[in-house]
Amino acid sequence: YYTHKPGGFCGRLYRALRAAARAGHETVYVSLDPPPSEFPSEVRFERLPFPTSRRSGVLFWTLFLLWAPIYFGWRCVRLR
Repeated sequence: YYTHKPGGFCGRLYRALRAAARAGHETVYVSLDPPPSEFPSEVRFERLPFPTSRRSGVLFWTLFLLWAPIYFGWRCVRLR
């Protein structure tokens, strides 16, 4: 899980995503939160549905670690 913060790692992450998309790779960014304004337009964004707006604590991590693999497994099967 990654939280957007201006500068540093974010800039490198978005440049890497943009480069992958421009190289012809299907590039999808999945996040709990909407993408920032400087997000590359070449990259498809999908929002991970989540039952709570909290992003810290034991409850969040328990739910996230249970839900994320289920959601991605379902998405992979659905895309076939």
